[in-house]
Amino acid sequence: MDLHYTVLLFRLVCLVLTDNSRDSRILLNDPSLLISQTQALESKIQLLTTAYHNQQSTIHVLQSQVQTGSNGGAVYIRWGKTSCSANISETVYSGFMGGSDPNSVGGAANAVCLTSQPVLKEVGGEGQFMGGAEYGSNSFGPTANNDVPCAVCRGLLDRSVLMIPGTDVCTPGWNLQYHGLLAAGHETHKSATQFICVDHDAESIIGGESPLGLGRQIYAVRARCGSLECPPYHNSKELTCVVCTK
Repeated sequence: MDLHYTVLLFRLVCLVLTDNSRDSRILLNDPSLLISQTQALESKIQLLTTAYHNQQSTIHVLQSQVQTGSNGGAVYIRWGKTSCSANISETVYSGFMGGSDPNSVGGAANAVCLTSQPVLKEVGGEGQFMGGAEYGSNSFGPTANNDVPCAVCRGLLDRSVLMIPGTDVCTPGWNLQYHGLLAAGHETHKSATQFICVDHDAESIIGGESPLGLGRQIYAVRARCGSLECPPYHNSKELTCVVCTK
């Protein structure tokens, strides 16, 4: 029993004795009154004890959540899907992939998950432009030339997130969020791109084809032996990927 608990009990005893306005000699000479006061004191002590233990239990749960990261917080983009994995994550918002024109020398390298409910302003500036994005081939399913959906996810259990290229299996101790194929822009395009992980069961947004070819296009990534050690990699095989949390 800690010091704070002992002090609370002492104050409670004093309060019960003080609340009795009768003469102390009556309390000592009346057994029934003494029993009644004792029972009332025991009841209050029991209530206080229960409240104390409940408070300690809550503190232990909060400490455990902080230590294990069980309150979640890992945020990642699930490329190729409109929602996140149920039970282990929540969908913050869904939308579609956006990026620079692949033929733009000064295009931004990173792709973004654009919201489907934009808030826009007209300020008179230009110099960089945002376009949509399409699957450049059928590597991700019958999706060529269809737009790429995306979902921003927040893990419910874990805090850290990691995308591992070249495998679809998480490192021991890490939890699977999704797996798929490694993807990037075509190597002949002028604008640089980043490697992303597209879900193995990719969805698509039909009707967003760009006849002018101004949208970003993504392709599955194949190994190229030489500077890359083969085996374990292989010239004719695409790289998988996995997104894991911990």
